[in-house]
Amino acid sequence: MNLVTATYKRFRQLIHEGAKFCVIGGIGAVVTLGGADILHNHLAVGKYTALTVSTLIATVVTFVGNRHWTFKHRSGKGTTHESVMFFVLNGVGLLIGYGCIWLVQTGFGLSGALWYDFANFLGLVFGTLFRFWSYRKWVWHDDSAAKVPDTMYAQPAAAYAEPYADDSTINLGLVANGHEAREPELVPPLRSSATQPGASAGQRWDGRRQGL
Repeated sequence: MNLVTATYKRFRQLIHEGAKFCVIGGIGAVVTLGGADILHNHLAVGKYTALTVSTLIATVVTFVGNRHWTFKHRSGKGTTHESVMFFVLNGVGLLIGYGCIWLVQTGFGLSGALWYDFANFLGLVFGTLFRFWSYRKWVWHDDSAAKVPDTMYAQPAAAYAEPYADDSTINLGLVANGHEAREPELVPPLRSSATQPGASAGQRWDGRRQGL
């Protein structure tokens, strides 16, 4: 039980994102597969054109769902950047779908409505895995690891407090108990009034007279 709990805690965010992504992806899959089937098998639209149109519609649906639900806690680089990257990566996913159609119907020579739907399903599976990985990496980033908590470098105020006594107990550098609160400063020897920098002219003259 502890192993299951620890595993869940470790991959909790990935599990939650994956579950939400599957829900949104399921809606997108219905739009993609259903749309391609209707357009190609019933309306005689080209197999690649049918997949392209249905994928574009599904892309709009999944963008709204993923942006505002699946990855809403992640940060992006603005709506324009997110939109461009999202559609570019979906374009790559569409190419994966093209490849599956070509592989099934041209490579293996399996024609017919059923094999066309199977090829689209196969392309959707591989394309979904690519989209989930690429969305998390390039569209909506997880900045939580990059953010350093404010408390990481915070230290208690007492750690920086100087070991001085309270101001109310200090009298000319001595604390009430007679011990010095800090290192005593070196006091220069007293000089005669004749050599003191602040002595007036009369004081300096008196000093000279006394020295005679």
